[in-house]
Amino acid sequence: MKKKLFFIILGIAIAGVSIWFIVYGGKDETTANDTATTNSQQSDATTQEQKDSLDSILKKQKQIKIFNELLVEADVVTTLQGQGPYTVLAPTDDAFKALPEGLLDTLKKPENKDNLRKLMQYHIVKGNLSAESLQNGQKLPTVNGQEIIIEISDGKTSFVDAKGNKALIKTADVAASNGTIHILTAVLLPQ
Repeated sequence: MKKKLFFIILGIAIAGVSIWFIVYGGKDETTANDTATTNSQQSDATTQEQKDSLDSILKKQKQIKIFNELLVEADVVTTLQGQGPYTVLAPTDDAFKALPEGLLDTLKKPENKDNLRKLMQYHIVKGNLSAESLQNGQKLPTVNGQEIIIEISDGKTSFVDAKGNKALIKTADVAASNGTIHILTAVLLPQ
């Protein structure tokens, strides 16, 4: 009789656990709600990242403040707010500081605004180009009409400007809703 009672209680317990798994999917209500909240927050973050344009993403990058300032001074920001897609090659602040002394100050003068615009447009390529899609020797036409050349050596990708200077990709494939950003170690100089 004791064995029969034991098996009846065991059967009821198994049935109860089975019903609980069916109703809650193996999670208690708190865990299910926490998971739903976490998934919702992740989805919101992903959606927000996907909505941000190149201009907005660039402003969040702390190592390219000079590049962002020059985009505004050259009136090129509106291009990056457009539909695109564009690939932006953004030199770091250190890259701008490494330019010959006085060059940046000269470019910032109102009478040199066209030259500054050409310089900034030389750092923008039409299309959405991931680092992986770039090929050695590939020529990329920039928004200012001049080309830059891709050089891949020892697994590292560089952009070669019109004067033969190389800018290595420091940070690749920063995604935006209307393109991609590659952060560079040097400033590309057009003809």
